Amino acid sequence: MDTKGTVFIRLASGGTIRDTGKQITYSAHDEVAREAALLFAQTKWGKALRHKGNVLFPAGRLKISLSRKLEEDGPVIE
Repeated sequence: MDTKGTVFIRLASGGTIRDTGKQITYSAHDEVAREAALLFAQTKWGKALRHKGNVLFPAGRLKISLSRKLEEDGPVIE
């Protein structure tokens, strides 16, 4: 664990998993790390997950981010 609260998990396969609290990142080249990260994320957030590259996050997070972006930018008027 680092000073920001990020948890690092090293696997016997040589891969790593990093949990920032908001997202889980895993070693992209390691299939064991991918499977372990997926199980870890499902345990933490349930089965509603988004998977982008080697990053996992709760399904609702993307929608919230897009909503906030729209609020920040305001409506588009042409």
